[in-house]
Amino acid sequence: MIGTKSIMDDYKPTPAHIHRQRGRCCKSLCLHCPFEYTTEHLKFEFQQVDSTCLDDAKQILQKSQPQGIASLMLMQATGEKSVRIDDQNMSSFYIFSLKGFTCGLFRLEADKPSIYLLEDFNDQGIDKLMVQDHFQRQSKNENQV
Repeated sequence: MIGTKSIMDDYKPTPAHIHRQRGRCCKSLCLHCPFEYTTEHLKFEFQQVDSTCLDDAKQILQKSQPQGIASLMLMQATGEKSVRIDDQNMSSFYIFSLKGFTCGLFRLEADKPSIYLLEDFNDQGIDKLMVQDHFQRQSKNENQV
């Protein structure tokens, strides 16, 4: 998996809500900076999902989607569908990480981006447009080389 470190490991970075309580950014490139300093100064790393990391991607997707009966009922009421990843559609998914920590999955299908964040990254302002912008800049830089 691209992110070699996991939030599930013993090391626990300071959560975004603690940084937010401070009221200002310390400009130390904190992993969970809610002030967007880290995401503005560092790049997300992307790895296209293939057969070598398909199981990791499935695990990320499972952890990032709502669980429980109430969540399933809400999805049904709003017409939202559960997302699945398999051999047929895996090439439209990318595992993305920041500072070596896996943040979630990015899906780009027909220029319609979606992100599936791991829980520890939900509270820091990472959204699909931010991730798509990082992805497009990285793709552009790779094409120029």
